[in-house]
Amino acid sequence: MKLTNAEKLAITVEHQRIRKILGATICGCCGFLLTTSPNSPWEDVAYARAAHVDELIEALERDE
Repeated sequence: MKLTNAEKLAITVEHQRIRKILGATICGCCGFLLTTSPNSPWEDVAYARAAHVDELIEALERDE
C-alpha cells in the first residue's frame, strides 16, 4: 500500500511516542525498537524489529 505524507508523519510521531513509553532495547541511531516488550502495542514482530522509522514505512508500503 502507498502511504500518504500525512500517514508517514503520523508513523514518525508514533515512533517517537513508543520509544518513550516502552522498556525495550532501542536503536542507538534513531531510537526505534529492536525488540518487543510485554507492553508493546506492536503485534507484528517484523515491524517492531525495523531498525529505523524509514524501514518501518517501507515495510508498511510493501505490505498489501
